[in-house]
Amino acid sequence: MSEILSINNKKYIYRCNYKDDSMLRNSFNSLTEKTYSFNFKQWYEYGYWEDKYIPYSLLDGDKVVSNVSVNIMDFLILGEQKRDILYVQDVFAIKEVKLDKIINAMMSEKTKKVVLGFTPNNIYHCEKSLINGKDDPFKTRDLMFPVLSHA
Repeated sequence: MSEILSINNKKYIYRCNYKDDSMLRNSFNSLTEKTYSFNFKQWYEYGYWEDKYIPYSLLDGDKVVSNVSVNIMDFLILGEQKRDILYVQDVFAIKEVKLDKIINAMMSEKTKKVVLGFTPNNIYHCEKSLINGKDDPFKTRDLMFPVLSHA
C-alpha cells in the first residue's frame, strides 16, 4: 500500500508492510539505528520478520522518516480469542507526532481499549493504571520504563 500524504504543506509517501523491499527495509533500519542504536537486519535475516509484523512508515523521497509498527498477536483468554485491545509498544519519528492520530489510524471499530507500552508526552486523554509492583519509583511522576526497553 502506498499513498501521498501532505503534512504541514510537505508531501510524504505513506507505505506499509514492505518487508520484502530491501531499499525500504534498509532505510527503516537506518531510522531505527539513529533513534535506538540498533536495527532489525539480523532479525529479518533469521526469518523472525513474519507477516504479522507490519511497519507503517512515512517516507521523504526514498528515506523512512517516521514509523509505527504493529505486531499482530493471537491471544486465547479462557478459550476465546480477543481482538478488541490495541497494544502500542512504541512510536518513534524524527519529529513529534500526535499520538491520538496514530491510534485513530491503527484502531478498528472493534477496538475497545488501547494499552501503551510507554509513557506518552501528553497524558491528558490517558487513563493511568499501575501495572505491577509495590516499590514504584516512578509512581509520583506517572512514568514507566518503555516495555520494549526490557526486550
